[in-house]
Amino acid sequence: MTHRAEKAIRQPNIVFIQTDQQRIDTLRAYGGNVCQTPHLDRLAEESVVFANAYTSCPVCTPARASMQTGMYPFKHGMQTNSYGLGSTVQELPDMPRLLSRQMEQASYSIGYTGKWHLGFGPEMGNYLRGNLAYMSFPEIAAGFRSLPSDLGYEGDDFGSG
Repeated sequence: MTHRAEKAIRQPNIVFIQTDQQRIDTLRAYGGNVCQTPHLDRLAEESVVFANAYTSCPVCTPARASMQTGMYPFKHGMQTNSYGLGSTVQELPDMPRLLSRQMEQASYSIGYTGKWHLGFGPEMGNYLRGNLAYMSFPEIAAGFRSLPSDLGYEGDDFGSG
């Protein structure tokens, strides 16, 4: 058995579920009764459920980028939603400190599906030429892409989600 295989056997499985605009009263794990969620309820019973959680920013893109980088929005540069005025970075740069790259280093097989909001790639240029033609985005000019599969994840590339 290889060292990687031995390490994989000892590591716990991790499923990180992140929802967008999830109210606390929609999940029984938090005492909610608005929705019937038997599968999520069962998963919560067998999992770590956080009683207190805080966000680095109450806006999608900056908060998601902070979870991926471990940095505050003023450090990673994604300070508004994707391709919004005020961000210095529009496409999440690939770097060793990314969650995906650190999980790879720990020999995890990692996947991602669902809303991304951390980059669209050059395809966004077609939209912007018609809607924000007065702005210049260096990432588009350089053909830079940062969809999940560009940053080490297996799975779906739903840039705009």
